[in-house]
Amino acid sequence: MKKRMLIKVGTASLMKNDRLDQAIFDNVAGQIAGIINLDFEVALITSAAIKAGEEEAKKLGLDVENLHKKDLAGLGSVRLMNFWREAFTKHGIGVAQVWVTHSNLTNKYERASIKSSSDNFARAGIVTILDENDVVSPREISLMFRGISENDQLTRLFAQIFKPDLIANITLAGGIYEKDPAKYPDARIYRELNCRNLPKGIILKNGKSEAGSGGAGNKIAEMAGCCFDCRFLWWKWHRNCRQVRIIGLADNALIRFAKGGETGTLLGRQNRF
Repeated sequence: MKKRMLIKVGTASLMKNDRLDQAIFDNVAGQIAGIINLDFEVALITSAAIKAGEEEAKKLGLDVENLHKKDLAGLGSVRLMNFWREAFTKHGIGVAQVWVTHSNLTNKYERASIKSSSDNFARAGIVTILDENDVVSPREISLMFRGISENDQLTRLFAQIFKPDLIANITLAGGIYEKDPAKYPDARIYRELNCRNLPKGIILKNGKSEAGSGGAGNKIAEMAGCCFDCRFLWWKWHRNCRQVRIIGLADNALIRFAKGGETGTLLGRQNRF
């Protein structure tokens, strides 16, 4: 039986010079292609629909300020999927768009339908790409302004039905550090973190990265959004998956994770560097 991997990538991790960068999408898709060749089935949770909408609006000469963020997400969803489609097509891999709401994943019948299609896509070697449907439910946007990532919660809910062996949460920093590595070059990365017994000095609070919400991003010192990654690990994810890691994209980190290598920060049972 094939193993499964669920990957979550935030807006900031898909950007370069304040724009979505096709080369980064290509990097993610290339690593996922390598993981599929290792006999894995893969699903991907993506952010960046709003950012893609802003870019598309500017391209069309529209005033971004006149569009609500949920409308930008609707405009950007096509652009976002085009990035992913172009990236995966290079490897002969198909992608399936599944835009869902929180209620879809908590409704018994809709949840079963999403599971059925996701399982079918996975068995066919198609990568399911999920995001929150902001047009139907702007809940994520309201949470975003409070520094909460709905896609973290989406990951939790989808993990319950996809039942991955591995979960990778991609961040700019590539893990959780004892202090901000951008300010302190000697900062040590935690190789494992017990989120029920955090070490002294770790700041745990809501926060935003510059491009999105909820991801550790480049504000590791404040542990931006980590409370959600860590908190629900114990009462939801750990029943279904073997390992959860916060990692980056450098040096084929996703492939190394799939092969059993130690990369980034494992959300586990102890605190260690």
